[in-house]
Amino acid sequence: MARRGSGPPSPATIAASASRSVPLVKPSPLPSRVRPSATATYWRLLSYARRHWLLFVLSFVGFLIYGLSNAAFAHVMKLLIDSIQAGERRELFFPALIVALFAARGVGSFMGSYSLASVGKELVHDLQLRLYDTFSAMPARRYDDMESSELITKVTYGVGNVADSVTTSLKVILQEGLYVLGLLGYIFWLNWRLATVFLLVAPLIGWLAALTGKTFRRITRKMINSQGQIIQSASESIRGFREIRIFGTQQPMREKFRVASDLFRRQARKMDLVKAVSSPLVQMMVSLALALLIWLALNPVTGGTMSAGEFIAFLLAVSMLVKPIKDLTEVYSSLQRGIGSAEVLFDYLDLEPEADTGSDQTPLRSADLRFEQVSFRYRPDAEPVLQDVSFEVRQGQIVALVGRSGEGKSTIAKLLPRFYEVSSGRILIDGRDIRSLPLRTLRSKIAFVSQDNFLVSGSIRENICFGQPDVTEAALAEAVRLAHVDEFASRMPQGLDSPVGDNGSLLSGGQRQRIAIARAFLKDAPIIILDEATSALDPDSEVYIKDALEHLSRNRTTLIITHRLGAIRKVDKIIVLSRGRLAEQGTHQELMARGGIYAGLAAEDRMDSGPKA
Repeated sequence: MARRGSGPPSPATIAASASRSVPLVKPSPLPSRVRPSATATYWRLLSYARRHWLLFVLSFVGFLIYGLSNAAFAHVMKLLIDSIQAGERRELFFPALIVALFAARGVGSFMGSYSLASVGKELVHDLQLRLYDTFSAMPARRYDDMESSELITKVTYGVGNVADSVTTSLKVILQEGLYVLGLLGYIFWLNWRLATVFLLVAPLIGWLAALTGKTFRRITRKMINSQGQIIQSASESIRGFREIRIFGTQQPMREKFRVASDLFRRQARKMDLVKAVSSPLVQMMVSLALALLIWLALNPVTGGTMSAGEFIAFLLAVSMLVKPIKDLTEVYSSLQRGIGSAEVLFDYLDLEPEADTGSDQTPLRSADLRFEQVSFRYRPDAEPVLQDVSFEVRQGQIVALVGRSGEGKSTIAKLLPRFYEVSSGRILIDGRDIRSLPLRTLRSKIAFVSQDNFLVSGSIRENICFGQPDVTEAALAEAVRLAHVDEFASRMPQGLDSPVGDNGSLLSGGQRQRIAIARAFLKDAPIIILDEATSALDPDSEVYIKDALEHLSRNRTTLIITHRLGAIRKVDKIIVLSRGRLAEQGTHQELMARGGIYAGLAAEDRMDSGPKA
């Protein structure tokens, strides 16, 4: 607690606190591995677009036409000057030829640009889908290690850089690269001795490009991490605006955002600095080579016996090289940023999905549950959350799991659908180890209702039918009635088609609960898990929800996780967890008569729920 009269924290204190909360380089939760070379990364990136090979061919042909037509323009100038010197006035031929060349240049540029842009859009679409599939199939432990903002950054900022690499960068490389090759070919054809001088500067350009490329990729990886921190900080400020204002933490939260934004700004400035230095250096090298080339061409000793047309064409072709080489040097930074982003994306694409080793397709005959000596810890070096827990739930029974916070109640709810694997022991359904069942089969038998249920942005109807698009109107109406959704939906202007807002922000907590219960009714799974499903509700909502849950639990194997003991007195069995172990089990009357842990919890519950002064 702050001392009275100490005043608000100083800016230096706020900055230090924010700096500690936002590390400059966030440690990656991904397993370390040897990074492939930039070339290998880029070829792998292009391999994802292999099915669009026809568009690649069209783009190459288009840019080839573009490059050859530009090189041909210099040769037309040679023919024109030689024709004038020879006294031949071909008034229509040369104008028509120039128009034809520029028409071919335009057609080639269109073919190349549009085809390659289409490849880029398809590739971005494919990568986003692959990333989504990877994230949706990750083991639950990965979600524990990562933040949602980190995953969102990969799908948006990371893929955007890859798109820039594939479209803009590859377009310039092909278009201007073929342009340069066409001009160099023509220069060599005119005078190969002079043209050889130009190649002397190539090793220097290559060395500088390799040096800056490594720097670009390293900075890009840091920029992606800092972008994730920016998204995280902004998301927290939007999501928690009530708490931030109530507790007066606007300034610390702003400072946290500023530190993340400042990190991104500094990395971006480094990127701009390297780009700003490397591009003029390369252009200076090229200009020196071109100056030497022109000087040699003007020298009668080295220039040889070139005609006036050949000499003008040679100088024109050499001068035309400046722009495409400049564009090629500038695009290298964009290309390396794309490769740096692709390296990060591939780290995620290479993550192993959750193990689905089950192959037993035999239909389940019952929903009997049995836990046999189940132990679990979230990490190998962590303390066990559950230790040798054994209990049985017969089909149709309602069993409550109770205990203080952190005793492992919710962990049992996560182990049953195999979000996590048991460290030892086994869990059985209908006498079969759940690890022998395919994940889809296992999870199709389980419905889940929690205190904080997930709702998608959409209508009430869409959320009730979540995962069950082929439901009939009769089944939907029955679920709505049993879950008492009609009680509030009928008062809304659009009924079941009324929007729920972002994660149900337009609804009350009780209304969100009833939608989740209706969703569970529609699934009609034989096993129900209720995790604090009646916590933190107003009395009116609690009446509706208790009635709905009673209907939902009928003839289904039901696990209730709760700390409100007054709601579970009539269940078939109560299991009491203490320090990760099964401490007691029995009915309410049996456990109260025993006078153990449960009786103590019940006494505390009566005190908490009693009248307040």
